Amino acid sequence: MHPRIVVLEPEISLKTFPDHPHLSLSGRESFVCAMGAHLTDWNWESVTTAVLYYLRQTAIWLLNTVVWIATREIGDGRWLSPDASHTALGQLLEAAPNGPCPCQGPNRYRDCCMPANQRSVFGFVG
Repeated sequence: MHPRIVVLEPEISLKTFPDHPHLSLSGRESFVCAMGAHLTDWNWESVTTAVLYYLRQTAIWLLNTVVWIATREIGDGRWLSPDASHTALGQLLEAAPNGPCPCQGPNRYRDCCMPANQRSVFGFVG
């Protein structure tokens, strides 16, 4: 279980934007998962870190959505952030070690989430 973003005013949902590229549906509620693509479960061990990470991911999603809505009105909607796999194996296959990390953090992939993905897939860091 992890936090979800629900935008109420102005409503950003699959009802108002059925073609939104980054909304999920649970029952009747549209929501955004604020977790980065590299995470599979929310970690509350450090509440301060978790809240700061959640706020950062929320801000990134809101900025992307504002740009997507504006560019959608004049052509094809543009999502600024790269689409990233949500699995450790997918990220190991897709992300360049010296490239940006799929979590959108400030470090290169090899210095950020790559070791955790390697542990998850192979059981060790190689």
